[in-house]
Amino acid sequence: MKISVIMPTYNSAKYIKTSLDSLIAQSYKDFEVIVVDSGSTDGTLDILSSYNGKCLTARVISAPELSPALARNVGFEHALGEYVAFCDSDDIMKPDMLKTLYEAALVNNADITVCDFDMVYPHKTIEGFARLSDEQFVLSSDTLADYYYKFCAAPKPNNYVWSRLYKHSFLLENDIKFPDTRYSEDHLFNLNALLKTPRVAHIGKSLYQYIQHNDSAMRQHIRQSNHGLLFLDGFSKAAEALADKDKDVAEPILAIYAYTRIRSILFYAWQAKLPNSELQDAVLVFSKNSVVKHYLILCMEKEYIGRYCWLHGFSAELDKTLRAMLSACIDGSALPDMSEVFA
Repeated sequence: MKISVIMPTYNSAKYIKTSLDSLIAQSYKDFEVIVVDSGSTDGTLDILSSYNGKCLTARVISAPELSPALARNVGFEHALGEYVAFCDSDDIMKPDMLKTLYEAALVNNADITVCDFDMVYPHKTIEGFARLSDEQFVLSSDTLADYYYKFCAAPKPNNYVWSRLYKHSFLLENDIKFPDTRYSEDHLFNLNALLKTPRVAHIGKSLYQYIQHNDSAMRQHIRQSNHGLLFLDGFSKAAEALADKDKDVAEPILAIYAYTRIRSILFYAWQAKLPNSELQDAVLVFSKNSVVKHYLILCMEKEYIGRYCWLHGFSAELDKTLRAMLSACIDGSALPDMSEVFA
């Protein structure tokens, strides 16, 4: 078995057929599917049963009440493939995804192979969202921060597990698992993987479709509670992962990670159409944390934000806007107009 595809599910009946059909349509056939269901009650399991033995063989593992992160860990424990891929139960793999990733992984002897993806909204599609090109990287402590800035923390980031093919032995040998969190688990998983300085291959092709739903769990949660707390939890786990790393590696990554969490707080608030007062409250609950504030200050004082802007070729105006945003977060004052950031 060459590839194990792991799919967490929970009440996915509305979307899962399309995801399963995209797996059936793969041009590469030497793969298994491991579905980890967290207690679906909406007919998801009936749909899976209707596929099994006909056109797709999937091992379905019951893991009631587990988050998607921990469900993926359960799937990984059962994986038999030399490589591991992930697919969310509401997304779509393009037909040549597994074939292209697998061939690139072999050619480049890559521990992690990364493809581009389409961001699919109800009324528009952004093709090749992350704008990747064919590149290879052998990461080290000297190059890790710049790689993180350019790709994982990019304005249009590619920091998801479903856009990657992982060498199974690399994950096992480095004990890389998903953290016990319901949000940002992809980012934290990939951060832990990058800290092991893997060989990484990028493919300049969009091979996955990331489907956006107005009824997603993230957007529902944002409308119901202060989502700044979610991103604070993710930041705290990133800080734990970097606690024993060299300061020259940990500091620049955490400084920009703090900035990107604020960017995400704003993005999801605007997606959920929150009023400005709730948006400001979400930013405040995150940025007033003493550890976060420490890294936001370092982001400015040590010019990590300057390095980030330079690597992305930002205009002087956008650089100024980001610095004003960071200053407002440090001071607890009103944010400037941030529309340019998501233009």
